[in-house]
Amino acid sequence: MRWRVALRMARRDAWRHRRRTWIATAMVALPVVAGVFLATFLLSTLGTPLTRFVAQAGPTAQAVVRDVGCGGCTYHQTPDLRSGGTVGADDGGRDPSTRAVAETLGIPEQDVAPVRVESLAVGAGERDIGLTSVTFLEADAVAQVYTVREGRLPTTAREAALSPDVAQRLRVDVGDVVDLDGAQVTVVGLLDVRNLPDAAVVVPTAADAASAASPANPASGRGPSRWFVLGDRPVRWEDVVALNAIGTEVDSRSVALHPPNRAEVPFHTAFPGGGAGYVDRTTLGAGAAVAAIAVVEVVLLIGPAFAVGARRQVRQLALVGAAGGDRRDLRRIVLASGVVIGATAGVLGAAAGLGVAALVGLVLRVAGHPMPAFLVPWWVVPAAVALATVLAALASWFPSRTTARIDVAAALAGRRSEAAPRRRTPWIGVALAAGGTLVALVGGLRDHAVTLAGGVLVLELGVVLAAGGLLTLVARLAPRLGPAGRFALRDAVRQRSRTVPAVAAVLAAVAAATAASVYFVSDARVQAASWSSDVGVGTVLLRAPDVWVDGRPTQLADDAVALAVESGLARTADVLDVAGSATVHLLTVPDLPAEGWVGARSQARPERACPTEGYDGSEADFAELVEAAAGDPRCAGVSYGMSWYRPGAGDSVVDDGTSTALLGFGEEGAAAAAALAQGSIVVSREDDVWDDGTAHVEISVAGPGLPDDTAPIVLVAPAHVQTWQPGAPPILPATLVEETPGLISVPVGAVAQVDADYDPAWADLVRGETSQASVSVQPPPRQPSDVVVLVLLGIASVVALGATWVSIGLAAAETRPDLATLAAVGATRRVGRAVSGAQAAVVAVLGVGVGVVLGLVLGVVLSISLLQQGWAAQQLRAAGLPVPGVEVPWLWLALVTLALPLLAVAGAWLTAPRRLPLVRRLAQ
Repeated sequence: MRWRVALRMARRDAWRHRRRTWIATAMVALPVVAGVFLATFLLSTLGTPLTRFVAQAGPTAQAVVRDVGCGGCTYHQTPDLRSGGTVGADDGGRDPSTRAVAETLGIPEQDVAPVRVESLAVGAGERDIGLTSVTFLEADAVAQVYTVREGRLPTTAREAALSPDVAQRLRVDVGDVVDLDGAQVTVVGLLDVRNLPDAAVVVPTAADAASAASPANPASGRGPSRWFVLGDRPVRWEDVVALNAIGTEVDSRSVALHPPNRAEVPFHTAFPGGGAGYVDRTTLGAGAAVAAIAVVEVVLLIGPAFAVGARRQVRQLALVGAAGGDRRDLRRIVLASGVVIGATAGVLGAAAGLGVAALVGLVLRVAGHPMPAFLVPWWVVPAAVALATVLAALASWFPSRTTARIDVAAALAGRRSEAAPRRRTPWIGVALAAGGTLVALVGGLRDHAVTLAGGVLVLELGVVLAAGGLLTLVARLAPRLGPAGRFALRDAVRQRSRTVPAVAAVLAAVAAATAASVYFVSDARVQAASWSSDVGVGTVLLRAPDVWVDGRPTQLADDAVALAVESGLARTADVLDVAGSATVHLLTVPDLPAEGWVGARSQARPERACPTEGYDGSEADFAELVEAAAGDPRCAGVSYGMSWYRPGAGDSVVDDGTSTALLGFGEEGAAAAAALAQGSIVVSREDDVWDDGTAHVEISVAGPGLPDDTAPIVLVAPAHVQTWQPGAPPILPATLVEETPGLISVPVGAVAQVDADYDPAWADLVRGETSQASVSVQPPPRQPSDVVVLVLLGIASVVALGATWVSIGLAAAETRPDLATLAAVGATRRVGRAVSGAQAAVVAVLGVGVGVVLGLVLGVVLSISLLQQGWAAQQLRAAGLPVPGVEVPWLWLALVTLALPLLAVAGAWLTAPRRLPLVRRLAQ
């Protein structure tokens, strides 16, 4: 009954003061709008297991079966396909084929549609987009897998359907003719881009010719690597396990709808502790702590609106108290205001979030990039309404406790009355702030996310509790200020219920933006220090495009690489003069299949070797080795992707010094080139240089059809250390490779230098693709952008100014009798404006000052944890390079610290009333 009365009073008060209500509602609704929109957009983009399956297999197919390329081994997968692996060959295993898939499922072979995917040169008229993925599928299966948004699906090998992107690049439409490696086909449809199964170009084949040659399907000697399972029979989990036994991975419609229990998944038995999608307690705890911090920030930001409402309700609450209501009734009425506003904001915010998501979906559809499906996480809507209600109730909790202690007689008489503050509260806040800082630092240094987030949360709460004490401390300066300053400080101390929430809101906004700015700038500095590339800035890379047949890489001939280099050099020379070029070679072995792998690893000198080096594969020693390697700096390897690739080759460059000299690394590159010319091995770590000054490189060869017990080849030669790419594979001298039996090198592309410093203008003209080659230019590392820092501080400034002006608006109404008295004794209008400006200065200066200090502390703590312990810092340590310290954007922080209070004061000065009418004033 009491709550019903309180809610009715809150509803009437909200309607009576609609402007204040709408401001508070908007502040609460904003995070709800953002949350509902993000949840809806992410679910619509990422999809459910069923929508993800449909995007991979089409509207009616039962499953997609893929050959994992392990020669009929046993493969284990998770139902969501996020994890998988092989555990060795199965004695009864068979190589995947159309017949094997049909027999394993017990269905007719015509219900299994093989798919071929090849890279063919695609062009139309004078336009040539180079090698493009072309999918060949049985004509009867095309209609069951793909859909079109314009035209129709192809039915013969002389017809094709294109993706909108390919059609746009070729500038063709339905009815035009395109060239597929010399075969002319007619475009009869544009594919719906929501279908994702290799839908660049789709060409039908005869039912018995999916693996045979055709005018647009040249024979490659390879069978299909993917099959669509059609028909009405569902592919259940037991079928998936059976197909895994012949070396295939399966994406099933039935499994997406009815996933198995964890105990039924062999993957978890074969790989204990593996698999994605399982979150440990540490991650959950860290997420919960971060969510709690976000809730505190939101509560602090919307708190001033409820503080204003509570101050407006003082007389109404005093009447309730005079009629017999106790403090619990008064608290209940103020809390009811928060509940009403929160529930309203939740409903409106959820509706607005869904509307924005629908609008974004419509825009994406019109732009030709629709989401796979518009999916609404309906459980999020009531959760968002409940969250908004809880946030509003939390924001109104402090005003409710403060207002419940009002002096009823003073309030009814029109005198302002504020409950005496508790002296222990600021000291509790100081203790919490100090303890939270210590806990957060410990969590950051130990890389413990839960401890870090918990410490940050306690730190923020402590500073908020100490805000009242800071206000009292600052008020001691009042006797040394002028009339306006004395008036503003003493009024702020007397009216804590409106001043403290405003200071806390400004403090929270500025602290969050400052911490984020420090973290962003520090992250940019660490990323810049760890930036590495295969070639120097402005170097032109000429590469033959990757050729894939049926989902597998295909070996390139040396003359094809030479043609690619020639074509790329011609494209570059059309823009700038080429100062020099050289062919790049990779290490390989004779007659290595395309699926083979050649690895070249520098062996660290014995005392600097990681404990895992030399692991013989025995499971008995694996756990001990992992434990020994954990935290060992020698095991923090550096992994950088290489720019060069060729099927059947490794990732180590073989050079006589000519291409290394043109990598664009100045004197260091020239020194490395000279070392290679003299037969030295170029390594990337000092740990790889042995005591006698040599480098030991282990060459391993592996792949399907190759024996597992092949002994590695160890190359030993004088060592030369390069530092432009820490952790990169060694560069081997050409003379050493030529002298070693069983090793050769093959060309993969070239590097070239032009007679110009790097400039995006000419780089954009040079980079691109020809029919034979791809040309790229190495750009400089991305520099930290001041725009992000400016946006963060700008948002904080808007929030801080809003909280300040809301507080000043209430203060102006409450101090009008005082200003009227001043006017009666001869004060000018300038005095009234000075008082308004001084009141704004109290809130802005205190909030911004403490917020910047708190933000610096938070930024340092977060940077130490997330950056100093992060991946980039680990790579720098592994390479023996120093890790940059915390970077603070002092210029921007100084600008905000000075400009924000000035803007707050200027706004209050300009909006102060020009006239101060006399009002009836009661003695206080």
